[in-house]
Parts: sequence; structure tokens; C-alpha cells
Amino acid sequence: MATDLEEGGVDLTAMTSLMRHEVANPVAVIGNSSYFVKNRLAAKVPADEKAAALLGDMESAIREATANLKSIRPELGLKPAIAKAMELDSSLKTLEKSLASLKTRVEARPPVDEKVAKHLNIIGLEVTRAYGILEAIDFYFKLKSLSPQPADLDAFLEELLSGHPFPDGVKVKKSLQSKAKASMEKPLLARALKGLLENCCEAMASAGTVTVSSKTEKGQVVIEIQDSGPGFSPEALAKAFTPFFTTRERKLGMGLAITRKIVTLHKGKALAVKSAGGALVRISLPAA
Repeated sequence: MATDLEEGGVDLTAMTSLMRHEVANPVAVIGNSSYFVKNRLAAKVPADEKAAALLGDMESAIREATANLKSIRPELGLKPAIAKAMELDSSLKTLEKSLASLKTRVEARPPVDEKVAKHLNIIGLEVTRAYGILEAIDFYFKLKSLSPQPADLDAFLEELLSGHPFPDGVKVKKSLQSKAKASMEKPLLARALKGLLENCCEAMASAGTVTVSSKTEKGQVVIEIQDSGPGFSPEALAKAFTPFFTTRERKLGMGLAITRKIVTLHKGKALAVKSAGGALVRISLPAA
């Protein structure tokens, strides 16, 4: 029997390879920075044996993570590959714990080497990035159902927009005119829409206008979110909701995929629309 992913026309072999690639990126950066710190601290006199031991623990965790990643092969299949990727959590926990102790150790022995401090910060950022990647993958592939309840769509959108941390350079225009209820699981739908709002701000480099509108159309409630950025390229228009597709450096490419999956589970549709005024995403949901 075909899985729901196969029925959606997703290339599972390609997706497995992409997942491995995305998770491997932060692990590689962590490895490079820890190597730099090790050599830098080794050159100091007298040697700090405790720091060396902590770096040894980090190297062991990196080797463990690298071996895990090598075992994620396209022929393994998507579900086993996801399970393997989730095993990286233990390596990340070791890295996180050792890094905290190492930073405390380094800071307690002034003067602090600025280059060492810089690379320790890089390691911390990449550990956080790796956790984010695993969370997004786990969330996307485990999300199978929801428990929606009827709620006023315009009030929901008003609350969402008023609480969203827009950058100072972003202006928000609202036209909330659905005057209807939609069946929704609020936290999940909020996650889907927040992802769109974050994409809008990034596309405009945190300066421009985000327009959010709602209306009722043929028994559906329709939400449109548009930015004033450059808009979708032809490739992005075709692949916007494909897992791991991104046109932005150091981005995972799961945000819009998660948005569509949440909307689909609400029995709705999410579409990327060609527009002269920036990127436009239209979401339609059944009216309650």
C-alpha cells in the first residue's frame, strides 16, 4: 500500500537524501569549529587538561553523529531514515552539555581568546540549528490528525497579528472581512500562519508591507497573506510547498511544507499565487 507521502507524489529517495544533507550541515560546522578551538587551546601554556577533556567529549559526540548520518542512505527508506536522524538528539545533548562547561572554563581564565569565544558561539548556534531541523522533521512527518473546533476566523487572525513580533520596518495592512467561523485547531493553524508571516519578513529583509485579508467565498473562508518583496520565482512558485525546498541560504525549506500539511489536515488548501505585488499565499478552509 502506498504511504500518504507516496500518494502525494513525493520522491521519497530524494527526500531521504535531502534530509541527510540538511542535518549534516550543522554537524560539519560544529566539527570544524571544535577542531579550531582544540588547536587554539592546545597552543596555550600551561595546557588546560579539563578543557581538553571536554573537547574530547565533544569530538566523540561529533564522531557518533557523523557515523549516524552515514547510516542514513537513500535505500534505507524515509521512515527508518527519520528514526535514525532522531537518534542525533543524544549526540546534540552531549555537545550542548560539554559546550556549556567549556565556555564557563574558558571565560574563567582571562584574558579570553576572542577567536575561541567566536567559535564556541558558532558551535552553540549550530547545535540550536540542528535541534530546530530535527524538530521540524519530526513535527512534519508525525503530524497525522487534529481536533478542530469552530472559531471566529477574523478574531483569530486579529489576535495572531497583534501578538506577532514583526520587525520595526514592517508595516501590516489588514482587511479581515470573512465574518465567518472556520473549523480549526488554533495552535496548529497559528503555527502555519506564523511561518508565512516570518517568510514575508525575511523576503522583504525586514522592511516593507505585509497584507493580510480574509473573506468568505463559495462556502469557504479564504485567508490571503502577501508581502511587498520580489515575489515567487517560477521555480519557487512550482516547488514552494515541497519539503526541503528553499531559495534562501541556511534555511531548511520546511516552513511552507508544514503550512500546507496543517492546512490540508484542516481539509483546506494552500496555494502559492503569482502576483505583481510580491509573494502571495492563499489559504482556503471550509466554513464552520
